Amino acid sequence: MLEKYEDQDFLLEITDGICYVSYKKDCVVTKDVSEKSIIERIRISNGKSLPVLLDTRNVKYWTMDSRNNSMKGHAYHLIEYTAIVFKSATFKIIWDFTVRLFPTPITHKSFLDFEEAKSWLIEDANKKES
Repeated sequence: MLEKYEDQDFLLEITDGICYVSYKKDCVVTKDVSEKSIIERIRISNGKSLPVLLDTRNVKYWTMDSRNNSMKGHAYHLIEYTAIVFKSATFKIIWDFTVRLFPTPITHKSFLDFEEAKSWLIEDANKKES
């Protein structure tokens, strides 16, 4: 079953039990974009908690308001765990440092390679099913 939502800023797809969130080229993630992605992810999940693969490689930058919004509890609703793909080691280091200062309520891991992130999610899902 494929559930999908798309607009000018991002694409959400649920396929094979994973929610994929992909930001579009040169997306500036504002608080509105962040909030909309959270609301639409929750809506298309149909009340089911899922692993999430967040692909941020096309993000131009995040506003401070969007970062504050993305770190709030409601942003993690219906997420089992998440893999986040960054376009540069700099973005990855900033994220890893931020979550050390402000821990998230879910398991997450950051990556620079999309396929490696996807493999990690699938492996983790298989461990939880065993």
